[in-house]
Amino acid sequence: MKEFIYISLLSILLFSCQVEDFELNNLNGNRIDALGHGGMGISNLYPSNSAESILNCLYLGATGTEIDIQMTSDGVLVLFHDEELGGSTNLEGLIHEHTWDEIKDGVYDEIPYSAYKIIRFDDFLELTHNHSDYIFTLDTKLYTESTDYYSYIDEFSDAIVDVFNEFNLHNHVYVESQSTVFLELLQDKASNIDLYIYPQTFEEGLADAIEFNLKGITISTNEINKEQVKEAHDLGFFVTIWGVISKEENIEAIHKNPDMIQTDKIEYLVELLEEQDLIN
Repeated sequence: MKEFIYISLLSILLFSCQVEDFELNNLNGNRIDALGHGGMGISNLYPSNSAESILNCLYLGATGTEIDIQMTSDGVLVLFHDEELGGSTNLEGLIHEHTWDEIKDGVYDEIPYSAYKIIRFDDFLELTHNHSDYIFTLDTKLYTESTDYYSYIDEFSDAIVDVFNEFNLHNHVYVESQSTVFLELLQDKASNIDLYIYPQTFEEGLADAIEFNLKGITISTNEINKEQVKEAHDLGFFVTIWGVISKEENIEAIHKNPDMIQTDKIEYLVELLEEQDLIN
């Protein structure tokens, strides 16, 4: 009986220590860009999109990170995810309802966070002097109550183009959006910015990528499989997978052969890819 228990325990230990075998085939040199989700991801010591969260993500060896971008009423790009400020900070309303001066002293006050500040995108780039060493994906959050939506996205796209030109971001920063109108507007202003559609379904995303000649598709891991990734690749479109929130989902996502993965478990994804030299 003791011998049986010993063999069983040994088998479990050996199984748990097995190294996952990955054979990548993608458009990114058969390697993957390991990106954090707003930095270190949700349920972390630091609030998503804070400077502390992003810098810690980069420190862990990530290729880069996804960042949520919004615009104030005076055209300043800031890092923030939620539509409403009131859910996680000491402020109220939408980012776009405030000037930068009105929110610059705002802090995250949701437990377990304590007094981490909202940060401007240009200030973050100044803080990260070697930002060109990393890949960043900007998830543009088009939250506004403006009655002139086109003027709003026109100003937003101008702000994106300005910061790209000021900091020379064209080779290592991508823009993703759910709005094809916004992407088309941005494309007309700066054809050298790589753009990704962020669709509800793979079929919608592929159709939009073809119609608007985009760089690629950013999509939930629940809405795409390995065969669909290959379909996009065969047409020349890069694929970024998001919504990866566990160790197991990191493994599943890698097996789908995407070009980039945005994960809430960035440390584990980096370890997985480094084991087989598959990280960019």
